[in-house]
Amino acid sequence: MSLISRLHHIFQGTREGGYDGTIMEFEDPEVKKYLVENIGGENGITNPDFGIEGVKGIAGEVTYEQVLACKKVDFRYNKKIRRFNELEYFKNLSTVKFWSSSIEEVSLPYMTIGGGAIFSGCTKLRKLTTKYGLKIISAESMFYDCTSLTTLDTRGWDLSYINLDYMFCNSTSLVSIDLSDFPMYFNWSAFFNCSNLETLVGKHTETDNVILFRGNSSAVDFRSNPKINLATVNAVIRGVERSYRTLPLFLPEPVKSQVTEEYKKILESKNWEIM
Repeated sequence: MSLISRLHHIFQGTREGGYDGTIMEFEDPEVKKYLVENIGGENGITNPDFGIEGVKGIAGEVTYEQVLACKKVDFRYNKKIRRFNELEYFKNLSTVKFWSSSIEEVSLPYMTIGGGAIFSGCTKLRKLTTKYGLKIISAESMFYDCTSLTTLDTRGWDLSYINLDYMFCNSTSLVSIDLSDFPMYFNWSAFFNCSNLETLVGKHTETDNVILFRGNSSAVDFRSNPKINLATVNAVIRGVERSYRTLPLFLPEPVKSQVTEEYKKILESKNWEIM
């Protein structure tokens, strides 16, 4: 059994004579130190800002019961943290803050994220696991400047009709992303300066992704994405709505020269033009 998921059971008599609980183990000692100070130890949470107060435990340890009592973790500007893959056990979490920290890997439980930018400035973030999905109300600048992030599995994310402005801006290592669960209207500022981004179509076909670009009423600009592929461009062309005024689709080379005459005519019929 891995260190990440292993739970040690200890029994110290009855609750009258001692504590009967489950000790959590944490891969990153910085994470354990923070949690012992704020939610663990003998007295549990003493500041209601962190969750339910007074869940008793063991000196120097964090129990599973205390984890369930926790509603907030805040590692902003922490330059020692590396991994928090046990966070998925925090079933009642409502607030997560990691921006400008040194986090590299993290797993999130299913939760509602109401404020964007929770990973903004996390330049070492490589891997985010969300196997239970997420409900996101605002994604503005969520991964801004996450320059080490290469891929992201967004399946199970509820992103309906939210602000996606600059969601992945300056995530210069991002190569691909599955947009099948993203809202119908997509703001491309979301991927500004993602210089290694190749595909927004992912494992899905061009036709499956057409809906993503419907209703777009402003210019689409891929010039800061020099590696964007033809399948993504074709999905944009098929998906955008007819405009009452001429709108530009800015494309970098070489994909600009790969667009067929058929697709150019489709775009022209909607009063758009490739630039």
